[in-house]
Amino acid sequence: MVSTPTKKFKDFNDLVLICYIIYHKIYRNDEMKDLTLKLSNNMNNLRLSSSKDEKDIITTSEIETLLFADPISVPLNDGRLLDLMTYKLESGLKGGSVFEIINNNSGEVTLAESLEECASIIGVTRNLLSKAFSSSADSSFISEISIDKYKINRLGIFLKLPR
Repeated sequence: MVSTPTKKFKDFNDLVLICYIIYHKIYRNDEMKDLTLKLSNNMNNLRLSSSKDEKDIITTSEIETLLFADPISVPLNDGRLLDLMTYKLESGLKGGSVFEIINNNSGEVTLAESLEECASIIGVTRNLLSKAFSSSADSSFISEISIDKYKINRLGIFLKLPR
């Protein structure tokens, strides 16, 4: 016996799709932005047959258009995002990276949630850390630096898991 998906299940799937669209910045495309808004306007109580609001029902083909849209940004392993249109790095979502600070002398490991917090812990400026993370020949993907007695690793939190 095949069961019909519940409205709550459909809303959950729509929310997951909207999160994907926002994370990968697909909404920057005007057509995708309009479809995302249309999708969100079909969620929750607006999905119910008792809703009196005017409905612009999203079609299966429009949902497929969103599902198979090319991402505009892709996450790197260190939590930053690479804009595929400009090939520039973005900081990503707040909290997309943490900084692992290893004291080479004592072996003590500390985690910092931001570049500012990391700079405060090791006693340098945020600008110095920012420049150090972008000073290598291939600065786009550097995620480990050494300053004085510290080794600092930028670690991504929201990573795509292998299937």
